[in-house]
Amino acid sequence: MVSELSLDNIWLSGLDTRIGYTDYEHSEIENDAVGTTFSNQTLQARVNLLLQERAGWRGAITLESKTTDFEAIGEEAFTPPSTTGSSAIGLIQEKHTGEFLWQLGARIERVTVEAADDEWEGENLDKLAFTPYSVSAGLVWDIAANYNAGISFTHAQRAPSAAELFSYGPHIGTSSFEVGALFKLNDDTEEPYFYYENNVDEEVSNNIDLSFRRHSGNIGWVLNLFYNQIDNFYYERNTGYTSEDFEEHDHEEEEESHDHGELPVYVFDQADSTLYGLEAEFAWQISKPLTLTLWGDTVRGKLDNGGNLPRIPPARLGSMLSYSSNGWDAGIEITHAFEQNKISELETSTAAYTLLNTELAYTFLGNQHNLTVYLKGNNLTDELAYVHSSFLKELAPLPGRNFSVGLRGMF
Repeated sequence: MVSELSLDNIWLSGLDTRIGYTDYEHSEIENDAVGTTFSNQTLQARVNLLLQERAGWRGAITLESKTTDFEAIGEEAFTPPSTTGSSAIGLIQEKHTGEFLWQLGARIERVTVEAADDEWEGENLDKLAFTPYSVSAGLVWDIAANYNAGISFTHAQRAPSAAELFSYGPHIGTSSFEVGALFKLNDDTEEPYFYYENNVDEEVSNNIDLSFRRHSGNIGWVLNLFYNQIDNFYYERNTGYTSEDFEEHDHEEEEESHDHGELPVYVFDQADSTLYGLEAEFAWQISKPLTLTLWGDTVRGKLDNGGNLPRIPPARLGSMLSYSSNGWDAGIEITHAFEQNKISELETSTAAYTLLNTELAYTFLGNQHNLTVYLKGNNLTDELAYVHSSFLKELAPLPGRNFSVGLRGMF
């Protein structure tokens, strides 16, 4: 439900309200029987109080509330039922002074995460509460006609999700045995085991973004650079063990009822980390119907105490030549992903690959709707390509050569 109300008083110029409810459920069928049922109910409400302009400053106060009930029932339920609630208040403001645009923002939030099944091997799982906050400041400078540069600083905190905290079991979607951050690994004994310890914190990041842009004429380009220092970063670490190494400490009846085989064990860890990189795009309108676009991006993820973060995507370069005229649209695209050999412990490198894709489409224009017929061809060279960021990269590479015909309508 969405509503907008115009006001004219000393404080407010408007009131925007958005309320949404999602009720989602799906069951996974194995051997003609329901294996596991996943359900998620989310209720979210957001109110934007649009403020009257004062001394050139314009902005809004945002009030937001959200409740999520998640439940997985069955043999593949790797997290207990949980309830996550949050309430937040935020403020954004901006002001133009000559060729400068000043931007300010702040937000504080209260988050509670609770496992409905609050017992794990005799240990009571605590109801956790966090109070993350964020502040930001930015500046956009119109250097000259059609050129601008921007810089922004952000200090942000994030509360962990229920999955990052409470997971303990086989996650078939990633073919792994996932263990949440509330469970610590003791591998100093002859047989390793996990034990419960409530010792988790919010993520705390300090980020700087730089951008440069040309946005008019036949040639346009964008360059964005970022540097992000994150304390207590949540990520999944490969322990080097398999699920069979913990058989005596797992729920044996559940394991006996559904044999998942040996699954690699990943644990949600927290570590001080650094992420930095850039993305760039260049567009050239060669002629009225013909446009050439070049782009690239790269990101580097490192652990501050040495080593690399796992599953960081490789550097990529791409180009696309597109044609658009009289209802016809056509394009040919080439994307190259470089080898990713900056890997973490127990991670394997991923070879480079190049993909060639094409598309041809025609749009029938109507008074109230448009109808588009299209033909797509992807990976025309039938390249064997693995996605480095995927847990299943060896089991599920990108699709080989494939074609699709479709009909798309807009009403």
